[in-house]
Amino acid sequence: MLPARAMSGVIPLAKRTIPFVLLIAVFYFFTHSGRPYADDVILRFKDSKTVFVDSIIDNDLPGSTSDGSALQELCSSRDWHENRVMSCETGKEGVTSVRQWQLQCIRVAIEAGATTVILPSIVQRKDRYFQRGKRAHAPLTGVAMDYMFDFHHLNDTLGAHCPRIKLATSISDFHDVYSLLGATNFKLGDPVGMDEKSKGAEYILPKPEEWAPKFDTWVEEQQAKAPPTSHLSDPYRLHFMASKVHFPVYHDSAQIRRDLSAALRFRRDARVLASAALYRLVSKYGVNLDPHKATVRTGFAGIHMRLELDVQEGKAKNAPDFAYQASESVKYVSGTGLSLAFLASGGPQEKTASFIEGAREFNLTVLTKDMLLDDKEKAQLRSFSYDQQAIVDYEIMRYATRMVGIGVSTFSSDLALVRADMYSDMPIEDTPEPDSTMMWHDDFTSLIWRIDGVKWSDWVKSWWP
Repeated sequence: MLPARAMSGVIPLAKRTIPFVLLIAVFYFFTHSGRPYADDVILRFKDSKTVFVDSIIDNDLPGSTSDGSALQELCSSRDWHENRVMSCETGKEGVTSVRQWQLQCIRVAIEAGATTVILPSIVQRKDRYFQRGKRAHAPLTGVAMDYMFDFHHLNDTLGAHCPRIKLATSISDFHDVYSLLGATNFKLGDPVGMDEKSKGAEYILPKPEEWAPKFDTWVEEQQAKAPPTSHLSDPYRLHFMASKVHFPVYHDSAQIRRDLSAALRFRRDARVLASAALYRLVSKYGVNLDPHKATVRTGFAGIHMRLELDVQEGKAKNAPDFAYQASESVKYVSGTGLSLAFLASGGPQEKTASFIEGAREFNLTVLTKDMLLDDKEKAQLRSFSYDQQAIVDYEIMRYATRMVGIGVSTFSSDLALVRADMYSDMPIEDTPEPDSTMMWHDDFTSLIWRIDGVKWSDWVKSWWP
Protein backbone atom coordinates (compact mmCIF):
# COMPACT_ATOMS: atom_id res chain seq x y z
CA MET A 1 0.00 0.00 0.00
CA LEU A 2 1.27 3.48 -0.89
CA PRO A 3 2.01 5.91 1.92
CA ALA A 4 -0.63 8.57 2.61
CA ARG A 5 1.66 11.32 1.28
CA ALA A 6 2.07 9.43 -2.03
CA MET A 7 -1.68 8.83 -2.28
CA SER A 8 -2.34 12.52 -1.82
CA GLY A 9 -0.34 13.14 -5.00
CA VAL A 10 -1.92 10.32 -7.02
CA ILE A 11 -5.55 11.29 -6.40
CA PRO A 12 -5.34 14.80 -7.96
CA LEU A 13 -3.40 13.34 -10.90
CA ALA A 14 -6.08 10.70 -11.41
CA LYS A 15 -8.80 13.36 -11.35
CA ARG A 16 -7.02 15.15 -14.16
CA THR A 17 -6.14 12.15 -16.30
CA ILE A 18 -9.20 9.89 -16.01
CA PRO A 19 -11.57 12.30 -17.84
CA PHE A 20 -8.97 12.70 -20.57
CA VAL A 21 -8.60 8.93 -20.94
CA LEU A 22 -12.37 8.51 -21.02
CA LEU A 23 -12.66 11.18 -23.74
CA ILE A 24 -10.05 9.37 -25.84
CA ALA A 25 -11.89 6.08 -25.31
CA VAL A 26 -15.23 7.60 -26.35
CA PHE A 27 -13.61 9.19 -29.42
CA TYR A 28 -12.04 5.87 -30.40
CA PHE A 29 -15.36 4.07 -29.94
CA PHE A 30 -17.28 6.46 -32.16
CA THR A 31 -14.65 6.57 -34.88
CA HIS A 32 -13.92 2.82 -34.98
CA SER A 33 -17.24 1.23 -34.05
CA GLY A 34 -18.61 1.40 -37.58
CA ARG A 35 -21.88 2.78 -36.21
CA PRO A 36 -23.72 5.00 -38.71
CA TYR A 37 -24.16 7.79 -36.13
CA ALA A 38 -20.47 8.04 -35.28
CA ASP A 39 -19.74 10.84 -37.74
CA ASP A 40 -22.79 12.82 -36.65
CA VAL A 41 -21.73 12.72 -33.00
CA ILE A 42 -18.17 13.84 -33.74
CA LEU A 43 -19.33 16.58 -36.12
CA ARG A 44 -21.35 18.21 -33.32
CA PHE A 45 -18.06 19.58 -32.03
CA LYS A 46 -17.86 21.72 -35.19
CA ASP A 47 -20.05 24.71 -36.08
CA SER A 48 -22.93 24.05 -38.46
CA LYS A 49 -21.40 25.90 -41.42
CA THR A 50 -18.16 23.94 -41.18
CA VAL A 51 -20.09 20.67 -40.98
CA PHE A 52 -22.17 21.61 -44.03
CA VAL A 53 -19.20 22.74 -46.12
CA ASP A 54 -17.20 19.63 -45.21
CA SER A 55 -20.16 17.44 -46.17
CA ILE A 56 -20.45 19.09 -49.58
CA ILE A 57 -16.71 18.79 -50.23
CA ASP A 58 -16.55 15.13 -49.10
CA ASN A 59 -19.65 14.11 -51.09
CA ASP A 60 -18.50 15.38 -54.46
CA LEU A 61 -21.18 13.55 -56.45
CA PRO A 62 -24.26 13.17 -54.25
CA GLY A 63 -26.19 10.02 -54.93
CA SER A 64 -23.43 8.40 -56.94
CA THR A 65 -21.83 5.13 -56.00
CA SER A 66 -18.37 6.00 -57.28
CA ASP A 67 -15.83 3.88 -55.42
CA GLY A 68 -13.19 3.53 -58.14
CA SER A 69 -13.85 -0.18 -58.70
CA ALA A 70 -14.96 0.23 -62.32
CA LEU A 71 -11.95 2.40 -63.11
CA GLN A 72 -9.69 -0.17 -61.47
CA GLU A 73 -11.22 -2.96 -63.55
CA LEU A 74 -10.77 -0.91 -66.73
CA CYS A 75 -7.11 -0.20 -65.97
CA SER A 76 -6.33 -3.78 -65.00
CA SER A 77 -7.67 -4.97 -68.36
CA ARG A 78 -5.32 -2.78 -70.42
CA ASP A 79 -1.85 -3.55 -71.80
CA TRP A 80 0.69 -1.06 -70.47
CA HIS A 81 3.92 0.11 -72.11
CA GLU A 82 6.67 1.12 -69.70
CA ASN A 83 8.39 3.59 -72.00
CA ARG A 84 5.26 5.11 -73.51
CA VAL A 85 4.70 8.71 -72.43
CA MET A 86 1.64 10.64 -73.54
CA SER A 87 1.19 14.39 -73.38
CA CYS A 88 -1.92 16.27 -74.46
CA GLU A 89 -2.53 19.52 -76.26
CA THR A 90 -3.18 22.58 -74.12
CA GLY A 91 -6.79 23.02 -72.95
CA LYS A 92 -8.63 26.05 -74.28
CA GLU A 93 -11.85 28.01 -73.71
CA GLY A 94 -13.99 27.88 -70.56
CA VAL A 95 -14.01 25.61 -67.53
CA THR A 96 -16.34 22.97 -68.95
CA SER A 97 -14.55 22.74 -72.31
CA VAL A 98 -11.26 22.31 -70.46
CA ARG A 99 -12.88 19.73 -68.15
CA GLN A 100 -14.04 17.70 -71.14
CA TRP A 101 -10.56 17.82 -72.71
CA GLN A 102 -8.86 16.72 -69.49
CA LEU A 103 -11.19 13.71 -69.27
CA GLN A 104 -10.68 12.89 -72.96
CA CYS A 105 -6.91 12.99 -72.43
CA ILE A 106 -7.01 10.66 -69.42
CA ARG A 107 -9.36 8.18 -71.08
CA VAL A 108 -7.31 7.99 -74.29
CA ALA A 109 -4.12 7.61 -72.24
CA ILE A 110 -5.63 4.57 -70.53
CA GLU A 111 -6.63 3.10 -73.87
CA ALA A 112 -3.15 3.80 -75.24
CA GLY A 113 -1.45 2.07 -72.30
CA ALA A 114 0.74 5.08 -71.51
CA THR A 115 2.44 4.66 -68.15
CA THR A 116 3.31 8.35 -67.90
CA VAL A 117 0.75 11.04 -68.71
CA ILE A 118 1.57 14.74 -68.92
CA LEU A 119 -1.78 16.37 -68.29
CA PRO A 120 -2.96 19.25 -70.49
CA SER A 121 -1.93 22.69 -69.34
CA ILE A 122 -4.54 25.44 -69.64
CA VAL A 123 -4.49 28.56 -71.76
CA GLN A 124 -5.38 31.27 -69.27
CA ARG A 125 -8.00 33.67 -70.53
CA LYS A 126 -7.40 37.34 -69.88
CA ASP A 127 -10.44 38.53 -67.92
CA ARG A 128 -10.60 41.94 -69.53
CA TYR A 129 -10.94 40.42 -73.00
CA PHE A 130 -12.52 37.03 -72.32
CA GLN A 131 -15.60 37.98 -74.33
CA ARG A 132 -13.47 38.30 -77.47
CA GLY A 133 -11.50 35.14 -76.90
CA LYS A 134 -8.24 36.99 -76.25
CA ARG A 135 -5.70 35.43 -73.94
CA ALA A 136 -3.59 36.55 -71.02
CA HIS A 137 0.12 37.22 -71.34
CA ALA A 138 0.92 33.71 -70.17
CA PRO A 139 3.35 31.11 -71.53
CA LEU A 140 2.29 29.66 -74.87
CA THR A 141 2.33 26.27 -73.18
CA GLY A 142 -0.34 27.47 -70.74
CA VAL A 143 -0.53 27.22 -66.97
CA ALA A 144 -0.64 24.04 -64.89
CA MET A 145 -3.92 22.15 -64.63
CA ASP A 146 -4.33 23.04 -60.94
CA TYR A 147 -5.34 26.50 -62.18
CA MET A 148 -8.79 24.92 -62.47
CA PHE A 149 -8.57 21.41 -60.98
CA ASP A 150 -7.55 19.51 -57.87
CA PHE A 151 -4.41 17.75 -59.06
CA HIS A 152 -3.76 16.02 -55.74
CA HIS A 153 -7.19 14.37 -55.72
CA LEU A 154 -6.76 13.19 -59.31
CA ASN A 155 -3.28 11.89 -58.59
CA ASP A 156 -4.41 10.07 -55.44
CA THR A 157 -7.43 8.54 -57.20
CA LEU A 158 -5.49 7.25 -60.19
CA GLY A 159 -2.69 6.11 -57.88
CA ALA A 160 -5.20 3.96 -56.00
CA HIS A 161 -7.23 2.60 -58.92
CA CYS A 162 -5.00 2.94 -61.97
CA PRO A 163 -1.52 2.63 -60.44
CA ARG A 164 0.34 1.95 -63.69
CA ILE A 165 -0.21 5.58 -64.69
CA LYS A 166 2.11 8.23 -63.29
CA LEU A 167 0.91 11.81 -63.71
CA ALA A 168 2.88 14.95 -64.47
CA THR A 169 1.70 18.50 -65.07
CA SER A 170 4.48 19.77 -67.33
CA ILE A 171 7.03 18.54 -69.84
CA SER A 172 9.50 20.55 -67.73
CA ASP A 173 9.39 17.69 -65.23
CA PHE A 174 11.39 15.68 -67.80
CA HIS A 175 13.88 18.32 -68.88
CA ASP A 176 16.74 15.88 -68.32
CA VAL A 177 15.25 13.08 -70.45
CA TYR A 178 16.55 13.82 -73.94
CA SER A 179 14.24 11.44 -75.80
CA LEU A 180 11.14 13.23 -74.42
CA LEU A 181 12.09 16.68 -75.63
CA GLY A 182 10.54 15.85 -79.00
CA ALA A 183 7.20 14.11 -79.59
CA THR A 184 5.15 12.39 -82.26
CA ASN A 185 1.83 14.20 -82.69
CA PHE A 186 -1.30 12.18 -83.24
CA LYS A 187 -5.04 12.64 -83.46
CA LEU A 188 -7.48 10.02 -82.25
CA GLY A 189 -8.44 8.95 -85.76
CA ASP A 190 -4.90 8.61 -87.13
CA PRO A 191 -4.26 4.96 -86.15
CA VAL A 192 -7.51 3.85 -87.81
CA GLY A 193 -7.19 6.03 -90.90
CA MET A 194 -10.10 8.40 -90.20
CA ASP A 195 -10.17 11.42 -92.48
CA GLU A 196 -11.80 14.35 -90.71
CA LYS A 197 -11.97 16.41 -93.89
CA SER A 198 -13.92 13.90 -95.94
CA LYS A 199 -17.58 14.58 -96.64
CA GLY A 200 -19.86 13.00 -94.06
CA ALA A 201 -16.92 12.17 -91.79
CA GLU A 202 -17.76 10.50 -88.49
CA TYR A 203 -16.82 12.45 -85.37
CA ILE A 204 -17.11 9.55 -82.95
CA LEU A 205 -14.43 6.86 -82.99
CA PRO A 206 -16.01 3.67 -84.40
CA LYS A 207 -15.22 0.27 -82.87
CA PRO A 208 -13.15 1.65 -79.97
CA GLU A 209 -12.32 -1.89 -78.87
CA GLU A 210 -10.14 -2.20 -82.01
CA TRP A 211 -8.32 1.09 -81.49
CA ALA A 212 -5.61 0.00 -78.99
CA PRO A 213 -3.99 -2.77 -81.11
CA LYS A 214 -4.08 -0.53 -84.18
CA PHE A 215 -2.55 2.25 -82.16
CA ASP A 216 0.27 -0.06 -81.01
CA THR A 217 1.02 -0.93 -84.63
CA TRP A 218 0.92 2.75 -85.61
CA VAL A 219 3.33 3.64 -82.78
CA GLU A 220 5.77 0.92 -83.91
CA GLU A 221 5.69 2.37 -87.41
CA GLN A 222 6.45 5.85 -86.06
CA GLN A 223 9.28 4.56 -83.90
CA ALA A 224 10.80 2.84 -86.94
CA LYS A 225 11.07 6.28 -88.56
CA ALA A 226 12.95 7.70 -85.56
CA PRO A 227 16.60 8.84 -85.96
CA PRO A 228 19.26 6.10 -85.72
CA THR A 229 20.53 7.61 -82.47
CA SER A 230 17.31 6.71 -80.65
CA HIS A 231 16.72 3.34 -79.04
CA LEU A 232 13.52 1.38 -78.56
CA SER A 233 14.31 1.25 -74.85
CA ASP A 234 14.23 5.06 -74.61
CA PRO A 235 11.04 6.71 -73.31
CA TYR A 236 8.94 7.71 -76.31
CA ARG A 237 6.50 10.63 -76.17
CA LEU A 238 3.24 10.78 -78.09
CA HIS A 239 1.42 14.11 -78.15
CA PHE A 240 -2.38 13.87 -78.31
CA MET A 241 -3.91 16.64 -80.43
CA ALA A 242 -7.47 17.89 -80.27
CA SER A 243 -9.58 17.05 -83.31
CA LYS A 244 -13.15 16.58 -84.42
CA VAL A 245 -12.94 12.87 -83.62
CA HIS A 246 -13.79 11.97 -80.03
CA PHE A 247 -13.64 8.85 -77.94
CA PRO A 248 -17.18 7.42 -77.59
CA VAL A 249 -17.93 8.20 -73.95
CA TYR A 250 -20.92 5.87 -73.80
CA HIS A 251 -18.89 2.93 -74.97
CA ASP A 252 -17.87 2.72 -71.32
CA SER A 253 -20.25 1.72 -68.55
CA ALA A 254 -22.00 4.38 -66.47
CA GLN A 255 -19.81 3.38 -63.54
CA ILE A 256 -16.58 3.97 -65.46
CA ARG A 257 -17.85 7.37 -66.57
CA ARG A 258 -18.76 8.22 -62.99
CA ASP A 259 -15.42 7.06 -61.59
CA LEU A 260 -13.46 9.16 -64.08
CA SER A 261 -15.63 12.23 -63.55
CA ALA A 262 -15.33 11.89 -59.77
CA ALA A 263 -11.54 11.69 -60.08
CA LEU A 264 -11.36 15.09 -61.81
CA ARG A 265 -12.63 17.63 -59.30
CA PHE A 266 -12.46 21.36 -59.70
CA ARG A 267 -10.02 23.17 -57.40
CA ARG A 268 -10.87 22.91 -53.72
CA ASP A 269 -10.90 26.61 -52.77
CA ALA A 270 -13.52 27.37 -55.42
CA ARG A 271 -15.62 24.43 -54.26
CA VAL A 272 -15.38 25.65 -50.65
CA LEU A 273 -16.74 29.06 -51.70
CA ALA A 274 -19.59 27.37 -53.57
CA SER A 275 -20.37 25.30 -50.48
CA ALA A 276 -20.43 28.44 -48.34
CA ALA A 277 -22.95 30.00 -50.76
CA LEU A 278 -25.08 26.84 -50.62
CA TYR A 279 -25.00 27.01 -46.82
CA ARG A 280 -26.36 30.58 -46.99
CA LEU A 281 -29.18 29.36 -49.23
CA VAL A 282 -30.04 26.77 -46.59
CA SER A 283 -29.58 28.88 -43.45
CA LYS A 284 -31.08 32.18 -44.65
CA TYR A 285 -33.47 31.24 -47.45
CA GLY A 286 -34.70 27.89 -46.14
CA VAL A 287 -33.56 25.77 -49.08
CA ASN A 288 -33.97 22.06 -48.37
CA LEU A 289 -30.63 20.62 -49.45
CA ASP A 290 -29.07 17.39 -48.24
CA PRO A 291 -25.35 17.32 -49.10
CA HIS A 292 -25.18 13.56 -48.50
CA LYS A 293 -27.59 12.42 -51.20
CA ALA A 294 -29.16 13.48 -54.44
CA THR A 295 -32.90 13.85 -54.10
CA VAL A 296 -35.62 15.96 -55.67
CA ARG A 297 -35.85 18.83 -53.19
CA THR A 298 -37.92 21.91 -52.53
CA GLY A 299 -35.15 24.35 -53.05
CA PHE A 300 -34.06 26.79 -55.73
CA ALA A 301 -33.94 27.10 -59.48
CA GLY A 302 -30.66 27.52 -61.33
CA ILE A 303 -30.49 29.95 -64.25
CA HIS A 304 -27.56 30.24 -66.63
CA MET A 305 -27.58 33.05 -69.18
CA ARG A 306 -24.94 33.94 -71.75
CA LEU A 307 -24.66 37.71 -71.29
CA GLU A 308 -21.00 38.24 -72.13
CA LEU A 309 -20.02 41.15 -74.34
CA ASP A 310 -19.90 39.08 -77.51
CA VAL A 311 -23.62 38.37 -77.09
CA GLN A 312 -24.38 42.05 -76.44
CA GLU A 313 -22.51 43.02 -79.60
CA GLY A 314 -24.22 40.33 -81.66
CA LYS A 315 -20.91 38.55 -82.33
CA ALA A 316 -21.68 35.30 -80.51
CA LYS A 317 -22.47 32.59 -83.01
CA ASN A 318 -26.00 31.23 -82.58
CA ALA A 319 -26.50 32.82 -79.12
CA PRO A 320 -29.90 34.44 -78.37
CA ASP A 321 -30.11 38.02 -77.12
CA PHE A 322 -30.66 39.13 -73.53
CA ALA A 323 -34.40 39.74 -73.89
CA TYR A 324 -35.07 36.20 -75.15
CA GLN A 325 -32.90 34.56 -72.51
CA ALA A 326 -34.48 36.59 -69.71
CA SER A 327 -38.09 35.97 -70.72
CA GLU A 328 -37.61 32.24 -71.35
CA SER A 329 -35.72 31.77 -68.07
CA VAL A 330 -38.42 33.45 -66.01
CA LYS A 331 -41.08 31.51 -67.90
CA TYR A 332 -39.34 28.22 -67.11
CA VAL A 333 -38.85 28.95 -63.41
CA SER A 334 -42.43 30.19 -63.02
CA GLY A 335 -43.61 26.86 -64.35
CA THR A 336 -41.70 24.98 -61.65
CA GLY A 337 -43.49 26.72 -58.77
CA LEU A 338 -40.15 27.83 -57.28
CA SER A 339 -39.84 31.41 -56.04
CA LEU A 340 -36.08 31.47 -55.47
CA ALA A 341 -33.42 31.28 -58.18
CA PHE A 342 -29.64 31.42 -58.46
CA LEU A 343 -28.22 33.20 -61.50
CA ALA A 344 -24.92 32.11 -63.03
CA SER A 345 -23.59 34.56 -65.57
CA GLY A 346 -20.35 36.24 -66.51
CA GLY A 347 -22.04 39.18 -68.16
CA PRO A 348 -22.04 42.89 -67.31
CA GLN A 349 -23.36 43.86 -63.87
CA GLU A 350 -25.97 46.17 -65.33
CA LYS A 351 -27.56 43.27 -67.26
CA THR A 352 -27.54 41.08 -64.17
CA ALA A 353 -29.14 43.86 -62.10
CA SER A 354 -31.75 44.43 -64.79
CA PHE A 355 -32.70 40.75 -64.79
CA ILE A 356 -32.90 40.57 -60.99
CA GLU A 357 -35.13 43.66 -60.89
CA GLY A 358 -37.38 42.40 -63.69
CA ALA A 359 -37.78 38.98 -62.06
CA ARG A 360 -39.28 40.60 -58.95
CA GLU A 361 -42.33 41.53 -61.01
CA PHE A 362 -42.98 37.80 -61.32
CA ASN A 363 -42.48 37.16 -57.57
CA LEU A 364 -39.11 35.58 -58.28
CA THR A 365 -36.14 36.33 -56.03
CA VAL A 366 -32.87 36.00 -57.95
CA LEU A 367 -29.51 35.73 -56.17
CA THR A 368 -25.91 35.64 -57.37
CA LYS A 369 -22.80 34.23 -55.70
CA ASP A 370 -21.73 37.70 -54.54
CA MET A 371 -25.01 38.02 -52.63
CA LEU A 372 -24.46 34.73 -50.81
CA LEU A 373 -20.91 35.20 -49.52
CA ASP A 374 -19.61 37.14 -46.51
CA ASP A 375 -17.02 39.90 -46.85
CA LYS A 376 -14.02 37.62 -46.39
CA GLU A 377 -15.37 35.12 -48.94
CA LYS A 378 -16.16 37.89 -51.43
CA ALA A 379 -12.59 39.16 -51.13
CA GLN A 380 -11.34 35.68 -52.00
CA LEU A 381 -13.80 35.47 -54.90
CA ARG A 382 -12.49 38.78 -56.29
CA SER A 383 -8.98 37.36 -56.22
CA PHE A 384 -10.11 34.62 -58.62
CA SER A 385 -9.90 34.93 -62.38
CA TYR A 386 -13.04 34.96 -64.51
CA ASP A 387 -12.82 31.22 -65.17
CA GLN A 388 -12.11 30.39 -61.54
CA GLN A 389 -15.19 32.36 -60.52
CA ALA A 390 -17.18 30.35 -63.05
CA ILE A 391 -16.26 27.20 -61.11
CA VAL A 392 -18.10 28.62 -58.09
CA ASP A 393 -21.21 29.15 -60.23
CA TYR A 394 -20.91 25.65 -61.68
CA GLU A 395 -20.69 23.95 -58.28
CA ILE A 396 -23.74 25.83 -56.97
CA MET A 397 -25.78 25.05 -60.08
CA ARG A 398 -25.26 21.32 -59.67
CA TYR A 399 -27.49 21.41 -56.57
CA ALA A 400 -30.39 23.39 -58.08
CA THR A 401 -33.78 21.71 -57.90
CA ARG A 402 -34.46 22.72 -61.50
CA MET A 403 -32.17 24.41 -63.99
CA VAL A 404 -32.59 26.32 -67.23
CA GLY A 405 -29.66 27.10 -69.51
CA ILE A 406 -28.67 27.87 -73.08
CA GLY A 407 -28.33 25.08 -75.63
CA VAL A 408 -25.35 26.70 -77.37
CA SER A 409 -23.39 27.01 -74.11
CA THR A 410 -20.89 24.31 -73.16
CA PHE A 411 -21.30 25.46 -69.53
CA SER A 412 -25.04 24.74 -69.61
CA SER A 413 -24.61 21.53 -71.60
CA ASP A 414 -22.02 20.12 -69.23
CA LEU A 415 -24.27 20.83 -66.24
CA ALA A 416 -27.26 19.21 -67.95
CA LEU A 417 -25.40 15.90 -68.25
CA VAL A 418 -23.82 16.08 -64.80
CA ARG A 419 -27.21 16.75 -63.22
CA ALA A 420 -28.85 13.95 -65.21
CA ASP A 421 -26.18 11.58 -63.94
CA MET A 422 -26.65 12.82 -60.36
CA TYR A 423 -30.43 12.80 -60.14
CA SER A 424 -32.06 10.74 -62.88
CA ASP A 425 -32.75 7.02 -62.82
CA MET A 426 -32.84 7.01 -66.62
CA PRO A 427 -29.59 6.38 -68.53
CA ILE A 428 -28.46 9.62 -70.17
CA GLU A 429 -28.36 8.05 -73.61
CA ASP A 430 -32.07 7.12 -73.27
CA THR A 431 -33.21 10.70 -72.62
CA PRO A 432 -35.88 11.54 -75.24
CA GLU A 433 -35.13 14.14 -77.89
CA PRO A 434 -36.89 17.41 -76.87
CA ASP A 435 -39.08 19.57 -79.10
CA SER A 436 -37.64 21.81 -81.78
CA THR A 437 -37.09 24.81 -79.47
CA MET A 438 -34.87 23.01 -76.96
CA MET A 439 -31.49 21.33 -77.05
CA TRP A 440 -32.10 19.24 -73.92
CA HIS A 441 -35.03 18.56 -71.60
CA ASP A 442 -35.48 16.18 -68.68
CA ASP A 443 -37.08 16.40 -65.24
CA PHE A 444 -34.18 18.42 -63.85
CA THR A 445 -32.76 20.61 -66.62
CA SER A 446 -33.91 22.35 -69.78
CA LEU A 447 -31.65 23.94 -72.37
CA ILE A 448 -33.41 26.50 -74.54
CA TRP A 449 -32.38 27.77 -77.97
CA ARG A 450 -31.60 24.88 -80.23
CA ILE A 451 -29.18 25.07 -83.15
CA ASP A 452 -30.83 24.07 -86.41
CA GLY A 453 -29.94 20.57 -87.48
CA VAL A 454 -28.18 19.67 -84.23
CA LYS A 455 -29.55 16.99 -81.88
CA TRP A 456 -28.46 16.41 -78.32
CA SER A 457 -27.92 12.76 -79.18
CA ASP A 458 -25.16 13.86 -81.59
CA TRP A 459 -23.00 15.83 -79.16
CA VAL A 460 -23.77 13.82 -76.02
CA LYS A 461 -21.86 10.80 -77.39
CA SER A 462 -18.59 12.63 -76.84
CA TRP A 463 -19.51 14.53 -73.65
CA TRP A 464 -18.56 13.32 -70.17
CA PRO A 465 -21.22 13.66 -67.45
